[in-house]
Amino acid sequence: MRNRETRLVRQQLNHIRKAEMKFLRYRPDSRSDSDVGFIRSKVPAKMLSVLESAFEKGFMYIFDKGTPLIERSGNLIGIKEKSAYHHTVIKRRISREAIRNFDVSAGNKSWTNKGISTVEGAALGVFGIGLPDIPVFLGMIFKSIYETAATYGFNYTSPEERAYILALIRLASSKGSARIMESENCDRIGELIDAGQGAELVPTLEDIKNTSNMLASSMLVAKFIQGITLIGTVGGGFNYYWIHRITKIARLKYKKRMLQGLSGKR
Repeated sequence: MRNRETRLVRQQLNHIRKAEMKFLRYRPDSRSDSDVGFIRSKVPAKMLSVLESAFEKGFMYIFDKGTPLIERSGNLIGIKEKSAYHHTVIKRRISREAIRNFDVSAGNKSWTNKGISTVEGAALGVFGIGLPDIPVFLGMIFKSIYETAATYGFNYTSPEERAYILALIRLASSKGSARIMESENCDRIGELIDAGQGAELVPTLEDIKNTSNMLASSMLVAKFIQGITLIGTVGGGFNYYWIHRITKIARLKYKKRMLQGLSGKR
């Protein structure tokens, strides 16, 4: 790799690290955290139990059996073909334009998914339907991650990559100082995979349940609000927020891995 290309890759990686640090910074007096805590304390225990059960069942099903359906609902074949072309271009010559091609593709898919999730969340909320949209919403989360992975050239169907996807969701769901630990764990898993040492990273049932519980804990208040007629229109905003949050983290981490691969780092 030429010196100019090396400098460009390093600059790009520095931008990503700064964005990661911004996400990892945590303010203990965060207004949103205190608001969520207050609302959660007012949610009936029975309702929380019903939501937690629905969330876990939906998560397990989508993660275990939902990939073919998600692939049919999107244009993942086209995304993979475009990614292969972009990789051919960037291997010949690393340039800002070549890197931007990946970012533009990832960004286009992100806006589509956020828009769909917001509309379906708000529409269901108007009629006081918060519970049935959980599988739909989870499907949009995985669709966003799969499309991001495919855009940057990663195989989201391999067992080890599925372990990485769970790590991404745990990172997005984490709070406070736990974010740093989850971010480091995500990077560790990615480094093992990219070094060809990820054979032992097959997700266990416990891994899937832990990830589901972390996401559920962060999302259930929003789903409860979405289940209240008219007030539920707010739920569409929550859907947008979570799709945006998870997709942003996925883009940062997958782009980071792609750039590290270009620079020869593992």
